Amino acid sequence: MPTSVENMPTSVENMPTSVEGYMLIKPDAVMYCDEVIRRASNQGLVCNGVEKVRLSEDCVRCLYPERMNTDFGQTIIDYMTSGDCLIARFSGESVVEKLKLIKGKTYQSGLRRDYADNFIHNSFHCPDDDSCCENELQVLFKNEEEKK
Repeated sequence: MPTSVENMPTSVENMPTSVEGYMLIKPDAVMYCDEVIRRASNQGLVCNGVEKVRLSEDCVRCLYPERMNTDFGQTIIDYMTSGDCLIARFSGESVVEKLKLIKGKTYQSGLRRDYADNFIHNSFHCPDDDSCCENELQVLFKNEEEKK
């Protein structure tokens, strides 16, 4: 099992196709990737790869449609496009629920309590459920394909 970013596949072509969940590590938190993997492993999840991505404005709009018509929609876009993000993909039983637990709610628990700066700069994202996971991964990898 890979335990460090250096041992992970680095392109979409190398990513396993049977992955069930992911965590998006936002630009201000990429240095905590190994901690994400460690915590997921402690919950019985297997990391299947990590990929560095640069999100486009359109991609961010697709990931957070409910936030785009708020006073802070542009702030989210600016934050999410300010640097590289990492997509850490995991498999295992109840993977989406476990990743949500690891991520935590802003300032209340988990990685967000330990590393997030504020409500907008909340450092980590993972889907709400299996259906969202599949849809969001399609959005993220469409983003990458459009850059080629």
